Amino acid sequence: MKLIGSRILLAALTLLIVSLLVFAAMEVLPGDVASRILGRDATPETLEALRLKLGLHDPAPLRYLHWLEGLVSGDLGRSPVSDRPVTEIIGPRIWNTLLLSLYAFILYLPLTVIPALLQAIRRDRPLDHAFSVVTLVPVCFLRLEATP
Repeated sequence: MKLIGSRILLAALTLLIVSLLVFAAMEVLPGDVASRILGRDATPETLEALRLKLGLHDPAPLRYLHWLEGLVSGDLGRSPVSDRPVTEIIGPRIWNTLLLSLYAFILYLPLTVIPALLQAIRRDRPLDHAFSVVTLVPVCFLRLEATP
């Protein structure tokens, strides 16, 4: 249980760091969110109205904390493109995502656990070495391909 708890905490921390990095990357892009949404043809009045609506006059850390607070409370906000709630947009797709994850997990278990158990049972025997070669050779080739 301790391992599962630590893994869940690490996953949550990773998601928090990734969201912070994406938010920071969006902040350093030229222009602001309002000008990116409305485009070059937007009038100063429409830009200002959208900035007020999105709260873009607040400091960036405060906007991130407001977003994080909404995320924790289940309010993912509204899509700036379609002006619909984000939960309404991603809600119908959650079921398909969960099914795909379940199928991947079902395939993952026998393809990893069974060879690992056989290797543990037949440690330092030909079967163990064969599985090691079969699993390590593709990793070596992938690393060679990735090397510039």
